[in-house]
Amino acid sequence: MNKRISFVPALALGMVVLSVPTLATAVTTIDVVDEARLVGGAAVMSVEIICDLGANSFLAGTTGTIIQRTRFNVTIESGSLGQTAINCNGTPQIFQIAVSSSRFRPGPATAQASTIVCNNSPFTCESAQDSKEIQLVE
Repeated sequence: MNKRISFVPALALGMVVLSVPTLATAVTTIDVVDEARLVGGAAVMSVEIICDLGANSFLAGTTGTIIQRTRFNVTIESGSLGQTAINCNGTPQIFQIAVSSSRFRPGPATAQASTIVCNNSPFTCESAQDSKEIQLVE
């Protein structure tokens, strides 16, 4: 007695598994630090960037936005870093972004940050973003 084994279901399952895109792990990360210091009409927020693109890397664009709701107002302001050299060797590096506004007050706020990190040889860029609740402190 001959038994026929159908390979069609196994083939279909294999094609489905192979067609699912793999999730690449982010190599570049940015993390907003939990506090921003109020200094002379600005909130200075810190961000920690980790990347591993190599020694000839630079921050092509790094921005920070702080949103603070007070009793009567919502203040939304942004700041940015100019193009900045960074040694992308996998170690955390801290950068400060000044976000100008005389309307910020001590207390809770929401901070958002994004960055684009590039390397010239070979030319490669990666991006990352973060958003979290922080405290504005004097």
